[in-house]
Amino acid sequence: MSQKISEKIKEDVLEIIKRGKEDSKEVREKVKETVATALEKTETTGENIRKITESAVKGAVEAAKEAGSKLAEVAHSAATGSMEAISEAGDKTKVFLKDAVAGAVKGLEHALETAKEDTKEATEKVRAEIKEAIKTIRESF
Repeated sequence: MSQKISEKIKEDVLEIIKRGKEDSKEVREKVKETVATALEKTETTGENIRKITESAVKGAVEAAKEAGSKLAEVAHSAATGSMEAISEAGDKTKVFLKDAVAGAVKGLEHALETAKEDTKEATEKVRAEIKEAIKTIRESF
């Protein structure tokens, strides 16, 4: 399940970037749609929700890395889209928001590690943006 979500989001985000529409709204909406679909097809447990949100963000991060795109912006948009899908899925998933945040943060931490590995992206500004995204996700949901 997690691998399929990650691969689907990576493909979708790469397509968005290739069209020159790297804007955060389109990435956020596509991730939100994919996460919502995944939620419909899986048992609602904290562990499953954590895996879905983590996989979604990691897929977007891998797409940004492959395309040489803005890593922090894409990761933040993916995390936000994931969390919006969880929040809007209804009361059944809302009880697992803490798990969803943990998954999204883990995905953002993956982005942080990716930035450290890639000297082109390894600027203090990018790391600061990702850390701010982590803080925002934790505080917003």
